[in-house]
Amino acid sequence: MSHVAVAFLGLLLVHALGAEFAVGVLAPITSNSPTYLAATVCFDIDWRKNFEPELIAKHGPPIVQIPDPHPDLRNISVRVHTSNSQSSVGIASFIDMLLGLDGGTPVSALIGGFHSAISMQVANVAAAKKIPQVSFGSTNPSLSNKEDYPYFLRTLMPDTGQAEAMWTWIIYFQVPVAFVIYSDEPYGKGTYDALVRKAESEGEGRRLNGAGVLHMPTNYDELEAERTLNFALASGCKFLIMVLTADQATYLFPVMSRFGMLGDDWQILGGEDLRVVPGINDFTPEDLPTGFMKWYPESRGSPRIAGLYESLWESLSMEDVLQPRYGVQNFKVGLNDGVVKMDESTFQASRIYAYSFFLFDAGYALIFAVNRLLHSGVPLGDIRGELLLNELWQNTRFQGVSGEVYFNEFGDRPTNFNLQNWQPTANGLSFQHLAVFSVTGGLENFTGYPLWMDGSRGWLPPQQLFTCKAGTYKDQESLLCRECPRGMYCEGGLNSSFAPCQPGFFSPLTGAAECQLCPVGRFAADGGAMSCSPCQPGFFAQSEGSEACLRCAKGSFMPETNATVCLKCAMNQETPETGSDSGDSCRCPAGTFLCGDFCEVCPEGLVCPAGRLPPQQQWGTWAPEIDVIEPSGGTCPIKRLICQTQVHCPEGEMGRCAIGRQGKACGTCLQGFYPLQEGTCAECSPTDSMLLGLLLGVCLLILVVAVFPMAQSDMNHQSLNVITVAAIGSQMVMAVQALGSLRQLPVIWPQPFDQVLELVQLFTLDLDVLRVSCVYYTDGPIMKFVGRLLVLPVGFLLLLAAWVLCWVRGYKVPFD
Repeated sequence: MSHVAVAFLGLLLVHALGAEFAVGVLAPITSNSPTYLAATVCFDIDWRKNFEPELIAKHGPPIVQIPDPHPDLRNISVRVHTSNSQSSVGIASFIDMLLGLDGGTPVSALIGGFHSAISMQVANVAAAKKIPQVSFGSTNPSLSNKEDYPYFLRTLMPDTGQAEAMWTWIIYFQVPVAFVIYSDEPYGKGTYDALVRKAESEGEGRRLNGAGVLHMPTNYDELEAERTLNFALASGCKFLIMVLTADQATYLFPVMSRFGMLGDDWQILGGEDLRVVPGINDFTPEDLPTGFMKWYPESRGSPRIAGLYESLWESLSMEDVLQPRYGVQNFKVGLNDGVVKMDESTFQASRIYAYSFFLFDAGYALIFAVNRLLHSGVPLGDIRGELLLNELWQNTRFQGVSGEVYFNEFGDRPTNFNLQNWQPTANGLSFQHLAVFSVTGGLENFTGYPLWMDGSRGWLPPQQLFTCKAGTYKDQESLLCRECPRGMYCEGGLNSSFAPCQPGFFSPLTGAAECQLCPVGRFAADGGAMSCSPCQPGFFAQSEGSEACLRCAKGSFMPETNATVCLKCAMNQETPETGSDSGDSCRCPAGTFLCGDFCEVCPEGLVCPAGRLPPQQQWGTWAPEIDVIEPSGGTCPIKRLICQTQVHCPEGEMGRCAIGRQGKACGTCLQGFYPLQEGTCAECSPTDSMLLGLLLGVCLLILVVAVFPMAQSDMNHQSLNVITVAAIGSQMVMAVQALGSLRQLPVIWPQPFDQVLELVQLFTLDLDVLRVSCVYYTDGPIMKFVGRLLVLPVGFLLLLAAWVLCWVRGYKVPFD
């Protein structure tokens, strides 16, 4: 037969005989605190004192008096299970108690759970099975919704009350903005949501920011925690409100310490469950910062009752809590296997937590309800479900160890909150009562000045918590200290703002307290620069903090960016303008020319314009064409020749000649060309070579014509005439030759005088007029010289030829 079937038959048997009323307790005993087991045992022992005198002898009289205890109360049993702060363990443990799978009687009521995330799941099952549930620690506001959780009650205030207390703390101490770090589960998220709703209802929503930490009961991921802390740091807020379960806070505290968030630059206000669970890690309560504050639900009733409860607590032993009746042996996580261990030190009065008081009173609320129903005639076996729920909810009111216990219309128990301050005492650091918060009275009954985390005392937080540190500024909309934007600097202060970096400075990252000087080779022309611009080619910046790059001076250049100096041109070279970006810009100044890598003075007769090109010819000067001038013996010698006439050698590149001319000093015409007056040469035509022969023929004809008359006349009678003509002719030749010398002048003569001069060249023995170069096919000086030497012999031959002709024709002309 299965366990479920056995449990079902057991349930029917118990119901028929009315033999036992089982109460289950679900608490995070092995993960949060074993004191919940001790509190359960205290409750069980205390109500049993009404029927077992030996318990009074050992533990003292009952703390809470049950009016007229019904005899059947002795049939109530209590057993405990741990949730280990895990939903899976909590639900499974509750199912075991519900069905009796743990070997006990199926429970008719439940005390617990503690974590809202677990209680909400348990409450769903409990509502389906109509099992009244009285929680002592679950504070999520959603649990007050009776449509969703009809069988859920609790002996403490929901998170809306704690949120009211936290908001009052913000207002009272004039906190501009608070950052809430909450565990991302129903308790932490519910409190944060309630706090946000409260702030928004007051029109002060901007005074709250927050971020959740993933709820990690096992395998805590510190990287996830660091992500949330980075959000808090980025907010610039110095007031932290921490709403986490005790185990999650214990995991988070060491990470906060590494981030420097437990120092005197911060102020922390904790929620009701914020404390250090010993044994989870190396972080201890003594590591909490002095001045740390937290809310703690007011859990102690009258001093007398609270004192009796402490006495009962201290009377316990391990033997008491390990009795088989409590079912400790059925824990899904063994008592000695959990994070938190239990020993005799657990029973010190200083180890009593507020929730232990609430657990104790939750048990008594069930006892009082069952007792009233028994006296009303309801058999113990019929006390369950809606009957028990209504009795609990509507008629419960008694003085418990935590004060007056009753439930409002939402199944909640209104409670006050104590503001506690972690302060040094004679016995070391401990939480000291500072003030009380109530929904009706607000924050009141201060016992003294608050101690803040910087070690100061005063009614207001230290000024440094309101002051933005260097690198941040006060955002007037959110009132948060924000990181300084890029391109800006923030000196910090109470109402600090940001200012743009001055020209020559930059701020590449957010959070800059001061701007950086632009490095050499870079500049920032405008204010608010996020980076410095590189100096472009042709510019340089040799000092830090430049507002502009300087142009390279004449005689220097820079082909690259980010230059700190410019490169000088080679010896004697200069650039045409400032800001040259290439070595090709370097050139020799006018009057010099590039000789290798330096500039040499321009030779006489040549023109050297500014640049890198070779020298140029002047009119009338010729130098051989050179592609590359290389130094020889430290200089660059250039041979120069003076041309016959200026027009032969025009100005321009070296080696340049007038049109049609060639050779050194442009002294000759090209082959097949003949010289012209303006100094150029023209190409010979086919008829040009016939001109000389035609001229010789004409001359021969003239001589024949001149000789024939002489042969027919008496030479003795004509000698005087001949002499006279010869004398006059020679003078005319001399005159024509003198006139022809004018043609050597560098003058462009007007027409027709220019043609006359060209004609008289013949009488100056300048045979160029006859275009003899078209006959010789060369215009060399040797041929010209030979041609001039041959003029007289040719003339003699013409006369001889004329004489021969006369003799042939029968004219006897004397040879002389």
